[in-house]
Amino acid sequence: MEEEAPKSWKKLRPYIDNNTRNSFAHGMWAEENKQIVLFKDAKLELYEKLGLADFMIKAKEQNVLYICLSYVIARKMETDFFNNDNNNDLPKDSNNPAFSNRSKPNQPYSQ
Repeated sequence: MEEEAPKSWKKLRPYIDNNTRNSFAHGMWAEENKQIVLFKDAKLELYEKLGLADFMIKAKEQNVLYICLSYVIARKMETDFFNNDNNNDLPKDSNNPAFSNRSKPNQPYSQ
């Protein structure tokens, strides 16, 4: 991301924890002695051991980032950002509420 979006990366970098993201995304964690163990990679190199409360805080921090990403994508969908000739593989009209336009921000998706 640093190469593709350097201005955004400078703002986002403080919030990105690649090792935690990788542990969660790839299921590289275990429970040991009443702690949650996070691993850096598929070699199961130890990254961090956490108690339940600290694990929940890290999980929530990751969740907030995903919610922000979903919000940005939804706003882009409302402006037809993804609907151009280069994105023919994306659904243009779907019964799925995630792909329907919203008339006003903060209103439920139309059905």
